[in-house]
Amino acid sequence: MYKGTTHNLGFTLIELLVVIAISMILMGLVLYPVAQSFKMTRSAQAMVESQDAARQGMEQISRDLGEAMDVIDYTGEIEIPVLKADDSGVDYIKVPDAKIDFILPKMVVHCNNPDHPEDTPERDFARGDEALPACPVCGSTDVEVRPKLPLEQDTKVVRYFLGLQYNDPNGTDPKFGWLSPWGDNVEAGEGNPVVLYRVEFDPSDTTLLSSQVDAADVTEYGEVGANLRDPKFFYRSDTWQAWRNKARVVGVAKYQDLVDGVNNDEDKDWDELTPCVTFKYKTVDNDTLSGTYSTDKSFEYPDAVPAVYRAQYGYWMPGYGVSVYRYTYDGDGNVSLVTAYMLSGDGSTSFVVDKVEYAHNITDDTWTSSDIGTTFNILQYLTDGTINSNAEMAFTIDRYRGQVRFDIVPEASTETGANGYVCVLNPSTINSRFKTNYTDDRGAARRYDILSTFDDGTDDAVRHAATASNNYLANATVVPGSERVIGPNMISGTNHGKEIMYQRVPYSLGDPGQNQYRIDYDNGYIFFSSVYGQDLPVDGDYEYIHVNYKVHFNREDDVVRGNYSTKAAVVVHLGMRMYDPDAAKPHSVDLSNTIVLRNMQR
Repeated sequence: MYKGTTHNLGFTLIELLVVIAISMILMGLVLYPVAQSFKMTRSAQAMVESQDAARQGMEQISRDLGEAMDVIDYTGEIEIPVLKADDSGVDYIKVPDAKIDFILPKMVVHCNNPDHPEDTPERDFARGDEALPACPVCGSTDVEVRPKLPLEQDTKVVRYFLGLQYNDPNGTDPKFGWLSPWGDNVEAGEGNPVVLYRVEFDPSDTTLLSSQVDAADVTEYGEVGANLRDPKFFYRSDTWQAWRNKARVVGVAKYQDLVDGVNNDEDKDWDELTPCVTFKYKTVDNDTLSGTYSTDKSFEYPDAVPAVYRAQYGYWMPGYGVSVYRYTYDGDGNVSLVTAYMLSGDGSTSFVVDKVEYAHNITDDTWTSSDIGTTFNILQYLTDGTINSNAEMAFTIDRYRGQVRFDIVPEASTETGANGYVCVLNPSTINSRFKTNYTDDRGAARRYDILSTFDDGTDDAVRHAATASNNYLANATVVPGSERVIGPNMISGTNHGKEIMYQRVPYSLGDPGQNQYRIDYDNGYIFFSSVYGQDLPVDGDYEYIHVNYKVHFNREDDVVRGNYSTKAAVVVHLGMRMYDPDAAKPHSVDLSNTIVLRNMQR
């Protein structure tokens, strides 16, 4: 009988190992591209989210700032706690331009319901605590938020600022202090990043007022002012929770980190933090100001030099500069001399206009400069009205309106009867001079006088034959339309001789009538009625003719330029950095926008 052999149908160990090895290789070849594709998808998703967050954040900031009525001056620096290298605590590092405070207009909720009851026509009501409440009259939800008209500043402050995601100064999990989510020693998803916050608050809210602010600041600014300026406001142990409850993150906090650390020595503490989001006042260099007028320029003086020059923006910040350039030409039309009148000083202890000359050697085309010195002391003028009689240029600055004002009020005359007026004229002297001239040349006789600002004491035909008047200004001319002439009523009747304001007539029309005058703005002569027998009253209740006016020193061809930073326009740089938790790699999107505050009044 045939007996067959018995066969083992299983795999040997070696065969199994070979099969497993081959399978692993095949699976690796197949799954690696799949894993890489998932990783690339997550990375792309992080980039898309970064772009979306940047666009949405910039849109929100632009909308808020564009509606603002004021930006508060202490906008700027904050401090952020950073973990020390040895985990022994935190260092507070100053971060510039990482905070902005501004005030929006008061807002109301407007009901758009066409069936709103006619017997209660009021459609605007306060918003209250609800984001968008229903109309309290008709119950309609067809409502919208709009500024209250006329515009009025709200009592709340809106603040955007960079701050830690976890701001509890007593917190240990996660550790208190900045810790980048993509640092070398940080696992994915951990860390304490810096994110962008928006908060709207009442400055007098006592839950936000810390007792830990600097005592010197409290003395100088008060408790509310010191807290508003506090660079560590978000991390005070007695108020951090109140701030955190009110603040809302702009974007997705989980994947943001909006500062970049600088460490000059390896394994040492951070030296500085660079913000990825900044708010800066717009800086305008060499802005050529355009002329406007502070008073009506008379129609007979169409080429009047503007007395006020206006910059592109108002609300200048301290540290601005203004220069007025005057050009002198030779016979061939070449510039031979440039005279610069430059603003100098800090505005509190010194504020002057200095004169500098730049001479041009046309032959070899070289320039030399000479510092002549101060020609006008603005601070002294604003204090006591003093003006140097030989001043060549004078102006003041209205930094809130962004104006350089050349219309200067001369010193009050010290003559008898001046009573604080720039110039006082004596009707008796004017009448006597007219009669003398009338006898000499009846056709050429005029009732006239010279304004004291123009009286250098050398014209024997007018009041001061010996000395110049106390407020004489050698280089000034009258601002057209700025004068106010008050004298005795020349018309017969019950009011004869009583105080009345005279009316100006165009210089080109000839002699004025009763209670009228005409004026030579360039030379300072003022004329009254030249009709014989129409003397200026000298026996009434009003004894003198009082004249107030403004003068200016600038000329038609002067060029006015300014350098300044303005809070009427804010440059926002939004560098939204979001990271992929798997790769711990940041994805950056940078946007910049100059936002003009449309509701700031000039």
